[in-house]
Amino acid sequence: MTQDEYATFLYYFGARYQSKAEQAELIPDVLASLQNSEWAKPDERELPIAGAVMAFFELYPDRKHRWQAAYPELRRMISRAVGKSQECSEWTDFHLAQWLVLRRDSSMDAILDRVADGRPLALEKLQAMAAESVPFQKALRKAREARKVAMLIN
Repeated sequence: MTQDEYATFLYYFGARYQSKAEQAELIPDVLASLQNSEWAKPDERELPIAGAVMAFFELYPDRKHRWQAAYPELRRMISRAVGKSQECSEWTDFHLAQWLVLRRDSSMDAILDRVADGRPLALEKLQAMAAESVPFQKALRKAREARKVAMLIN
């Protein structure tokens, strides 16, 4: 799998119309590529890859241990990645990858928290993703509205 193929897979993962079991069958090829491809090895890719892989593990807990055993170098990379400082700009990419797989409100909240903390790269990445993805735009509007309501209540 090339880097572009992986990006396309991840981008459309949450919007696939396959069953959960059918989707799970695609993931070992992705994990193998992430473990073995040179494009996946640079340090700046560790957190975004960790975000996606950890989301796969969360989505398929019954397969998590089998996948971890099959891809030990990937497991070690994830351990390194999640130990990085929260100041690391790639944490935004971690949360974006999590959102792409899980479509979870907490992932969007984490991205917005990074933007609110004044991290310019977080804002750039949020804007770029919103410009590309209608589902992301909708989730972003929902999250912003929830924050406004929470501020009014408090």
